[in-house]
Amino acid sequence: MGGNSMTLEDIFMDPVVQGAIITVAGTIIIAVIGGFIKIIVDAISGKKRWQSVEEKIGSTQRGSLSDQHTDIINKIDSTSKIQSNGQRQINGSINRISAGVDSVNKILQINEEREKNRYENLSDSQKKIDYQIEGVKAAFAELRRLQIENQVLQQRIQELEKSLDRYRDRGHDEIVR
Repeated sequence: MGGNSMTLEDIFMDPVVQGAIITVAGTIIIAVIGGFIKIIVDAISGKKRWQSVEEKIGSTQRGSLSDQHTDIINKIDSTSKIQSNGQRQINGSINRISAGVDSVNKILQINEEREKNRYENLSDSQKKIDYQIEGVKAAFAELRRLQIENQVLQQRIQELEKSLDRYRDRGHDEIVR
């Protein structure tokens, strides 16, 4: 080989290459050390953060978070028992009410049957009078309905008249008499 060929040993002996190798090796070492330091710092600060969180929520005036969970579970169980007892009481009340309603229904059926029998025992003239009384009752009910409707319509007329007056007050007389 000629005089220009350099061996690997010549290349490593060059001060520039040695400086570059030292710089790269130093950078790698610093990066590795920095990584280890970061891991250690994160572990320490993570532990401190966990302790801080535990101090904030883990132990309160009512005890640790675990104790609070146990209390909540016990309260849920207690509430479920109370609710179950309440449901039984409600069901008992519903049964008593149903029995009372059934009793009232029986009484109403008996009274309805009696009224039917009474009506059938009336003479024709009495039935005619009863029919006329029912007609008067129906007419009276219709009269009452019409009175209520009339009151509602009177109120609506008053509202419309007030609205018309406000409309006129704003200068719109040309449309309204």
